[in-house]
Amino acid sequence: MPPDGPGRDSDPRTRELRDVAEQADLLAGVRAAAREAGVDLVLNARVDVHLRAYGPAEGRLAEAVRRARRYRAAGVDCVYPIVLADPADIRTLVAEVDAPVNVLARPGAPAVAELAGLGVARVTFGEGLYAAARARTVEMLAAIRAGDEVFPTGEEAR
Repeated sequence: MPPDGPGRDSDPRTRELRDVAEQADLLAGVRAAAREAGVDLVLNARVDVHLRAYGPAEGRLAEAVRRARRYRAAGVDCVYPIVLADPADIRTLVAEVDAPVNVLARPGAPAVAELAGLGVARVTFGEGLYAAARARTVEMLAAIRAGDEVFPTGEEAR
């Protein structure tokens, strides 16, 4: 199993996409091991085509669909085309892949309500929630150091 997890579609060391057949075999093995162990596992397979800007832009969606279908056939429960943000492409991927689709909420991506309307089954906030909490913590610590209100009330709270 790759050291970075079985759901990752690319190798972070080389920044190259993994061979789709090898990755599908790995995912099928994870599914089989979970069944054998009696573990009710949700297997969410990342599709890194857009993350790695793989190949010509006009062929990326088709490659993402191809990889997602292959992983679904290997037994994954859902697919995660990380950084895919174009609404039309999301709608197409949802329509062409027989699996729930997971999308990363981030700046430039459609809002959660729009993603739901596009057929997205799951939204991931990734490190965005952590980053927001960390930023707020930094603000609060600065207020404490400055002797200001940590929990402002009234107009300044807005």
